[in-house]
Amino acid sequence: MPTDSLPTLKLKPRLALHCRSDNRYLLEDVDDNKFFRLGTVEGRLVAGLLAGESFQAVATAIYQETGETIAPEVVSGLCEMLMTHGLIEGAQPTRRLRRANVLSLLTLPFYWKVPLLNPDKALVRIQPWVGWLHGAWCFWTVLAAFLGMALITLPQRDAFVGSVVTVFSASRWIWLAVAWFVLKVVHEFAHASTCRHYGGEVKQAGIAAILFVPLAYVNVNSSWRFASRWQRLHVTMAGVWAEFGVAAVALLVWHLSDQMLIRTMMADVVLMATTSSLLFNLNPLVKFDGYFALMDITGVDNLRDLAKRQTDYLFWRYFLGIAIPQPDDSKSTLHWIVWYGLLSWLYRISVSAGLIAGAAVLFGGAGMTIAIAGAFAFFVQPVWMVLARLVSLVVQRQVNALVLMLRCGLLGGLSFALTWLIPLHWTWTEPGVVEYDPPMILRATVSGVVDQVLVDSGQFVPKDAHVLTLSNPELELRRFELEKQFGLLQLDVASSRWQQDASELQNAETKLTALAEQIQIVRSQVDQLAVRASVAGRVVARNFQQWAGRYVDEGQELAAIGDERRKRIKLAVSQIRAEHASQWLGKPVAVFANGQHVCDALAQRMETSASNVASEPRLLAVNGGRLATVTNDQDQSTLIESRVNAFVQLSPDQAARLRCGQRVYVALGGTSESVGSWIWKQTQHAISAVHVAWSTAR
Repeated sequence: MPTDSLPTLKLKPRLALHCRSDNRYLLEDVDDNKFFRLGTVEGRLVAGLLAGESFQAVATAIYQETGETIAPEVVSGLCEMLMTHGLIEGAQPTRRLRRANVLSLLTLPFYWKVPLLNPDKALVRIQPWVGWLHGAWCFWTVLAAFLGMALITLPQRDAFVGSVVTVFSASRWIWLAVAWFVLKVVHEFAHASTCRHYGGEVKQAGIAAILFVPLAYVNVNSSWRFASRWQRLHVTMAGVWAEFGVAAVALLVWHLSDQMLIRTMMADVVLMATTSSLLFNLNPLVKFDGYFALMDITGVDNLRDLAKRQTDYLFWRYFLGIAIPQPDDSKSTLHWIVWYGLLSWLYRISVSAGLIAGAAVLFGGAGMTIAIAGAFAFFVQPVWMVLARLVSLVVQRQVNALVLMLRCGLLGGLSFALTWLIPLHWTWTEPGVVEYDPPMILRATVSGVVDQVLVDSGQFVPKDAHVLTLSNPELELRRFELEKQFGLLQLDVASSRWQQDASELQNAETKLTALAEQIQIVRSQVDQLAVRASVAGRVVARNFQQWAGRYVDEGQELAAIGDERRKRIKLAVSQIRAEHASQWLGKPVAVFANGQHVCDALAQRMETSASNVASEPRLLAVNGGRLATVTNDQDQSTLIESRVNAFVQLSPDQAARLRCGQRVYVALGGTSESVGSWIWKQTQHAISAVHVAWSTAR
């Protein structure tokens, strides 16, 4: 028989229970426009409460019909859910509910949402004009168009990647923010319009934010009433479908346009539309579109709670050896739910850690406060709850304290040992530029206007060959005046000797010596107006003849001259990854150019100091490279991450295949370290970043 200790509760008014065709229930809070999915047993219990019956009466009826007894944990879980969401009339908040409210305040900076309007009436008015968008033919046409444009773009992937590598440039943040806002509005409008098309209500729309990154949202939970699983799926996937449609149009414009600005803007739209959909909206491990789609596809309601109960059971039963009741749910026997729970748990840990680190680094002193609050809510409080429960079990003598300590110690030691024994091995690519070895930069030794350009780009010149001629009338006039003064001083010297005036003679000779030194310097500068090649080699410049008639400053770079058979690759290696230099220095590394593997060259050496100033402007994202920059208060561009210069030696045959100034990528790796070592280094780096942010804020 059912248990005699079931509670008696009274639900708040204006609650509606909807029974779907798949024998599942939907509880609607009419006043607050909230919906809650319930299983078959929970739905029958709530139906009895709404009819004025008690849990005991409903449990007895179910037992008489099916012979099954309702497990106490099912009732307690339902009661907790009803109380947590304020659905029980006159119920006082429990200690757990009060704690949840405090935690929600601590995590407010990490996620919040604000309702702004009720779009339902507007959606009803526009349905006659947009209804065709919800037809099956339109849905599949958009997906086919996106896949078709993606296949067409695949052969031109290098050109497309070249259009998006500048996405982190500060000069494009306004455009990216506008494009992101428009995409999210289109995404949420597709959800809302599709839901209204099938008869659902959309009474709430507003903005949300994840770590202050704005997002739009609409409440389409009324679609859970739909009897058709495919209608619910259509509503869930409509946002992603709309973004894919925008991406398809953007790809088409990217192919048709020949203007770099338009191609770059369209590539940004494609990148944001696809990455946000694939990494976030379709991710089933978080409560976005992918999660609700997975529930509808599998028919498992409240998947996250079910997976959590199952993983909690496994943790307490098999890891801690504490006998607790197994979740009484037929779906809990599905093995994939256990794996889903484990993956979801790991994903939440990694995302929470990332949000905490991001808050600490991005928001200075305030970020440290936010990070501490997040660390307490996401990590300290759950661990404290587990420890409190263990202490309670020990005090109640339900668990042997010594056995529990030994088990926890063994599990902790085994986990620690495994992290330091499991090896990691991976490779990564770093950007670089091909340059002559040694590089000889042709510079203007004095300032002036280029009068003649005597060679052209790509031309071979011998050593000391005359390359171009500068014109500097002021320098010529200066030489003439000094030579004139020199002649006058010579007359003064001769006059002093004739008059035998020793004092005047000494003074004139001193001035003459100093003036001769000045004349020598000026004559040297005049001679340097004829710029010559210091080494034999080929002139490398985009258009060397363009210098004709232009003014150049002293020291300004004009071109490069070098031997085509002697080249090297100058890499900009991440400071963190430079720590693994011993793993790849002195060994062959793969060189890629234009997306193709060109050769395997020898990693030669690496400099000892890092800098946030790019040594090669061609590697910057604003110039078509891969390194992102930010602009400081002095309007100077600096790298987001400090880089260390490294060099890869090319053989004569390899040098002949790569041109000087060409951007390439080099695959580095050979890293052999343990998971624990990697986690420790990443933790140290995160702590260092937080310390720098804190010091800067102070």
